[in-house]
Amino acid sequence: MKVLFVGINNKKGKQPLDSSTLTGKMIDFFYLYFDEIMKTNLCPFEIEGKYPNKEETQRGKEMLRNLVKSKNPDAVVCLGNIVFENCKDLPKATKINHPSYVARQKKERRENWVEETVRKIKED
Repeated sequence: MKVLFVGINNKKGKQPLDSSTLTGKMIDFFYLYFDEIMKTNLCPFEIEGKYPNKEETQRGKEMLRNLVKSKNPDAVVCLGNIVFENCKDLPKATKINHPSYVARQKKERRENWVEETVRKIKED
């Protein structure tokens, strides 16, 4: 199964969902469960503020649509509400809790998150 994970925007000087970030590290666990993992962001470029503005979001959505069309993933996994609200019209889009939210939970909850998320992705 080929899965595309979509975050919100790049951290300064980093690739989308970079393995050196907390979110990237948590997404890396999914390499154990799926044939192919792709990582991108709604805005896969550096933005002005903490969250993308309307123009940045529109530019990113167009880039994301083109990526989905060219790569044809089996699932487009949106990390959190903001990303999902902007991507829910994409084919095969599904929403999961953002990894940074899960990272603040108790250890047991964090450990279950990956397996619960794998099941959700495979079911949707």
